Amino acid sequence: MKKIKKNKKYIVLIIGIIFLGLGFVFNETKVIKILLEFIGMAIIVGYYAKKKVVLLPYYLLICIGGLLALDYILVKSTDRVPVFSYVIESNENVKLYNAVGYRVWDCNGTFVIDKLYQRSYLCDDAYIEEVDSKVFISHVVENFDELENKFVKVKGKISSITGIEYVSMQSYEETDITMNGYVTFADNITLKFKFNGGNENVSNYEVYDNAILIGRVAKLYEDNNKYEIILEDAKIIKDEIYDDFEISVTSKKECDKDDQVSLLVSESTYDIYSSCMDKIVVRYSEDLVYELSFLLTSDKLEIDDILEKANNVSYDKDNNVLYEFDGFNILECNRDAKKQYIIGNSKLNLESGFCAK
Repeated sequence: MKKIKKNKKYIVLIIGIIFLGLGFVFNETKVIKILLEFIGMAIIVGYYAKKKVVLLPYYLLICIGGLLALDYILVKSTDRVPVFSYVIESNENVKLYNAVGYRVWDCNGTFVIDKLYQRSYLCDDAYIEEVDSKVFISHVVENFDELENKFVKVKGKISSITGIEYVSMQSYEETDITMNGYVTFADNITLKFKFNGGNENVSNYEVYDNAILIGRVAKLYEDNNKYEIILEDAKIIKDEIYDDFEISVTSKKECDKDDQVSLLVSESTYDIYSSCMDKIVVRYSEDLVYELSFLLTSDKLEIDDILEKANNVSYDKDNNVLYEFDGFNILECNRDAKKQYIIGNSKLNLESGFCAK
């Protein structure tokens, strides 16, 4: 009799393990996987706890903890998705499996584990179709149910930045004043992108900057007919429009003194001056124009980025440098304390006398 009971115990254990194993065999998250796991767990726990019902919660905790641990080990060691998870599918290339304590990004068949939900969008940016902010904002409220939990990639202008956690976009209109990216925002609908723990370097951006933002449409709030859409797991991408630029200058028609200068920017290692210049602007496109001083002081552009575009470079015996461009020149004076750069018209040269002072 004891032998029969002992054999029965092992048979029940084997049957339970078989059901548990079958749940891990399937590499797709479906109801059948969860069902097999719970059947296996119910068989094992039910049999061993039937004589000691008081221990049932402990058996359940041990069994569930063991299954979750095994699930994570298999996910980490093999290319598979978690059994105990629910999936958010944005498109055929981007799926997100949310498990207990971690999630798995399925990026077109490549799996990336995100422990404790700490990281933002991890798949290739190209997997999400880009949409203009004005177009997206025009239909996001009425189509919220369809868009909920899907990742979107929105190209537009930043309307506000809150600390290191939120970057917002709104629809906008261009005005007569367009210098430094200025536009007029409409505040009836706001896209508020939330970054996970400040992982993204939001400090590199300012209001009115062009940017591309990826986020998961998560929540919709309404107050007095104004809507706020929260997009979580956000990632910010530099707009490629900033990859190239042209410098345009307007020289003064009359310059009282050839050596007349005005300070544009002062940094710890260099000063930048202009000489006989009315206006110096940086043009990224026909509609996106910035004052040079604005870009330099906001660290959006470095002086070296400009010097790299010189048509010709020449030196004198004191290692002062003249950079020649179309319509203007830049003189670099190597002082002991810190460098000085003078931006002037095409007449500016190494003999102008600036570096001798």
